[in-house]
Amino acid sequence: MIQFRDREIKNETITLSQAEVYFLGPNLTIRGCDVFLRVAAKTLVVSDCRFFDSKITVKKKLTNFRWHRAKFYRCQFSGPMSGCDFGEMEDVAPGVGGVESCDFSEAILDGCSFRKVDVRSVTFPKWPCFTVIEPRRHSAAIQAAPWPGMSHVIGKVLAESGSDVTAVTLSATELAKRYKVDLEQIRGAACKIPDVLL
Repeated sequence: MIQFRDREIKNETITLSQAEVYFLGPNLTIRGCDVFLRVAAKTLVVSDCRFFDSKITVKKKLTNFRWHRAKFYRCQFSGPMSGCDFGEMEDVAPGVGGVESCDFSEAILDGCSFRKVDVRSVTFPKWPCFTVIEPRRHSAAIQAAPWPGMSHVIGKVLAESGSDVTAVTLSATELAKRYKVDLEQIRGAACKIPDVLL
């Protein structure tokens, strides 16, 4: 087990490898660092951690990790993430998580949600990823979209997003593979949703 806590790390390269269990926090500030993640969600614990002006590179797909106890300011993300949550989760850690002025354009996000995040300050990845802004507000249009084959399940899941979810980003490539449908059919359905970013 490796723990970083009660300090500030500046201008360093931090590599978290799958050989260890890592605890980031409490009271940890990471500033101007290159952070490389090669860990599974079960070997990473984050609590009261702040990232400023750092690059977070996911080298091994990070699946179903909740970043609700971390705040990111002006950070850049790259690499594959699936089912990850960013931002504040009121029922778990009110006021702790957040994302502000961050760039996810080099990340591959699939089923990743952003909670209580000002989406105007975030750069989301482009097609073949797509981002649905405020999915709950657009639930009728999402469910009415012409989702091909069994991918209509995604429309149902999106439409049932919580009121605190300000955006959800999906990978059309992964959806097409999962549901054995055409990529352009996914795009056709996504285009029918108001406030979608392609």
